[in-house]
Amino acid sequence: MYRSFFKIKGGKHMKKNLVKIAITAGIVWAGIAATPQVQRVSAAEYLSGAQAPAVYSIQYSAEVEDPVGEVKNGFVEEDGGTRYYVEGVAVKGVRVIDDAKYFFDYSSGFMTRNSFAVIGNSRYYFGDDGKIYGCGLYEIDGEYYFMQGNCSVFNKGWKSISGSKYYFGGDGKAYRGLIDTRNNYKYCFDDEGRLQTDCVYRSGNLVFYADSNGRTICGVRKTTDGIYHFNYSGKITISRWVTENGKKYYFGRDGKAYTGLISTANRYKYVFDENGVLQVNKLFTIRDMTVYADENGRTVSGVRKIGGSIYCFSTAGKMIKNAWQTVGGKTYFLGSDGKAYTGARKVKGSANYFYFGDQGYLTSGFVHIGAYYYRFKDNGRPYSGLYTSADGNKYYYRANGSLVKGAYKLNGTIYLFCGPSGALIKKEGWVNYSGKTYYAKSNGEATIGYKKLANYYYYFSSDGHRLQNTWAYANGYKFYFGSDGKRAEDVSSKMPAGTTYVIKVYKGSNTVTAYAKDGSKGYIIPVRTMICSTGNDTPTGEFHTPNKFRWLELMGPCWGQWDTQIMGNYLFHSVYYLSKNDNNTLSVSAYNKLGTTCSHGCIRLTSGDAKWIYDNCVLGTTVIITAKAEKGPFDKPKAYKLASWHTWDPTDPNMYYKCKQRGCH
Repeated sequence: MYRSFFKIKGGKHMKKNLVKIAITAGIVWAGIAATPQVQRVSAAEYLSGAQAPAVYSIQYSAEVEDPVGEVKNGFVEEDGGTRYYVEGVAVKGVRVIDDAKYFFDYSSGFMTRNSFAVIGNSRYYFGDDGKIYGCGLYEIDGEYYFMQGNCSVFNKGWKSISGSKYYFGGDGKAYRGLIDTRNNYKYCFDDEGRLQTDCVYRSGNLVFYADSNGRTICGVRKTTDGIYHFNYSGKITISRWVTENGKKYYFGRDGKAYTGLISTANRYKYVFDENGVLQVNKLFTIRDMTVYADENGRTVSGVRKIGGSIYCFSTAGKMIKNAWQTVGGKTYFLGSDGKAYTGARKVKGSANYFYFGDQGYLTSGFVHIGAYYYRFKDNGRPYSGLYTSADGNKYYYRANGSLVKGAYKLNGTIYLFCGPSGALIKKEGWVNYSGKTYYAKSNGEATIGYKKLANYYYYFSSDGHRLQNTWAYANGYKFYFGSDGKRAEDVSSKMPAGTTYVIKVYKGSNTVTAYAKDGSKGYIIPVRTMICSTGNDTPTGEFHTPNKFRWLELMGPCWGQWDTQIMGNYLFHSVYYLSKNDNNTLSVSAYNKLGTTCSHGCIRLTSGDAKWIYDNCVLGTTVIITAKAEKGPFDKPKAYKLASWHTWDPTDPNMYYKCKQRGCH
């Protein structure tokens, strides 16, 4: 019998009268009235029923049969192996017990011993006591393995361990013996997997030499004493040609490979590099001379085309450099690299330009070289100056004979050789060439400077191309020229925040222009020109704005918006409205008179222009009003002419939505 004590908590709202009580040694059913919750004192399991607002405690005890027996905990030896239990449940998978790591089979729960186990994507080894092997080199069943810092088996790679180098395969085993690799190397490892270096290595009846990397030197190998050929029996090859991996060698009586330039009894000269490889179809420099080895590895003489270049070699096979050479009646000049000059070249020691054809000798005619055309006289010297073709087109050749294309300066004047094949332009008009735009005169001369063309102003640089997206000075002002090259007549967006302005009012033309400052040069940047209506009573002189008003009652009564006071009763303001603060009551007749002298002295503007002054010109801004018949540097703008029903200003940002609705502006 087994006695267990419980504390039973109960309260109202009982769900069940029968409570199942789990006991470590067995199960007992107890019928207890009003007991929704049970808590066991001696075990760790709770069974819960309905909640109760009031809780009370009683003691209960019972003696029951123990059909199960004592619960298993810890390591238990069983048929088939060892298991580890916690509260009667066998552990499975990886488990750390007393700081040691074990692995229990996922199916049977038996502890892994003397065996590898795959956990996740890695392999591990567990010893006779079931503990995982830690980091280090181990001999397991006659094979050598290395466990990494995380205890997993290292595989497929080199590893340096205690001063020795090992290679572990994909199965984690260290390579041993003579190993062939995919890169045609053979590596030598001893019986314990250590790589052998700089030593004689025997594999069966074969003898090899392992170099400093542990590789065998079967075949052609370079040693500290020379270059030798080792056959598979370990013997050195003597007095014979050997071809290996497509490379050809000759080994002398001492077994060493020939290197450098070698003369033979048959008067041929062969060329070998520092590795003993016979050179074929290749330039090769030996000491102070350069030779060419043909397809047989023999030196050549005379003219040869090598890699697209022409060379000349003496009868001794030496490359000729920095000299004229005539071969077969054709004249060449060989440069410092031995290559025959091609194209238009200036020969050292001569002020003359010569043309050498594709084959490297002097020639004449009209030729295309790289990006240029050249015209040469019969003696190989270049044609220079103006040339008129049979069809009447004019071309110009530089001193080196190259044909001019594009804008070119002759005697201080820019001409446009932008026609087909570089012909001089014959007709006035716009010319686009190499990403730049020009304006040609009828004689082919380029337009220069600040010019008005078809009602627009442009600026052409000193080399003739039209300026775009930049500033330029002209007529005492600084203008901006946009992406189409046209002078911009509103550069407000180009002005940085905080820019100060001077406003000039031209009564004679009824225009207003705002100017920005250009450093020490003063207010010479025309920013924006606005059409206006002045009056006979509009004062002249210099003033400074003292006040601003969003809406202001004018005479009449009528009202203006975006008002900036000039002095006294004189203001910049929008065309007046017939109702207070109502921008849908515009005086259409007054608006349609913009650009004429019709005000009572104030300066009327479109709402958009009045707002610009209101927003951008701080109080104290200088205003200069002149009665002269001027209009400033920009053309006089035009204002909309409105129908009688159009009682709002289309430039008013608060009313433009009506224009969009109507589709009128």
